[in-house]
Amino acid sequence: MGTLVTVPFRVGSMQKRNKAILVFAALCLIWGSTWYFIKVGLVYFSPFLFAGVRFLIAGGLLTGILFLTGKKLPRTGAVWKYMIYSSFLQRTVYFVWAFGGAQFLHPDFCRASSAFYAGP
Repeated sequence: MGTLVTVPFRVGSMQKRNKAILVFAALCLIWGSTWYFIKVGLVYFSPFLFAGVRFLIAGGLLTGILFLTGKKLPRTGAVWKYMIYSSFLQRTVYFVWAFGGAQFLHPDFCRASSAFYAGP
């Protein structure tokens, strides 16, 4: 028979746990609905254009957050070279294939297949 291990209750740990559950649920909702909106967007745009517009909007939002928080962009060319190369392979190529496949496949299949993507 196993030994019961108790974890001491910490003040505030319940709030942290509830916040973590809420954040997890929000992420599931947002990421889960992504494929539905991709399917809707592909009615109006080609896969390449839609993926490009999505990344342009996301990049603009993230750049705005970067500047609002006072963070600085990398200064060295080596870092920029690495970021451009890895973003092309890990994001652009993957999402162009995903958006292209979403034209012909059910969103549930696309959502399930994206679980096997080994990106960061």
